[in-house]
Amino acid sequence: MNRSATVQGRRMERRPRSAGNVVVGFLGELFITLGIILMLYVAWELWWTNIDSAQAQQQATQGLVQELGDVVIPDSEDPADDEKDYGPAPVTEIAPGGDLRDHVLPAFWRPWIASPRDRRR
Repeated sequence: MNRSATVQGRRMERRPRSAGNVVVGFLGELFITLGIILMLYVAWELWWTNIDSAQAQQQATQGLVQELGDVVIPDSEDPADDEKDYGPAPVTEIAPGGDLRDHVLPAFWRPWIASPRDRRR
């Protein structure tokens, strides 16, 4: 019903709210409030964690500087340092019929993982 159809000066009557509508409205407001409080808590945790970790990092840096003493870091502006030859890169040769996994996996994995060579036996 629109306003022009109502009598001038009278308000339209509302239906009384049922108990279900009241409960759903209350729960909705409660969840919105809890969501806002949780978002503020997460923001505070992130902010405080950042401050706490910055302090811990500062302490660790100070401890390292005290432990190392007077360390002089040379300026490597010399292009000869950049072109220094360290020799050929170490390369592991895989024997014919060998398995790459034997060279990549650490030794403690071998009891659980069998290579194709072990399966052929």
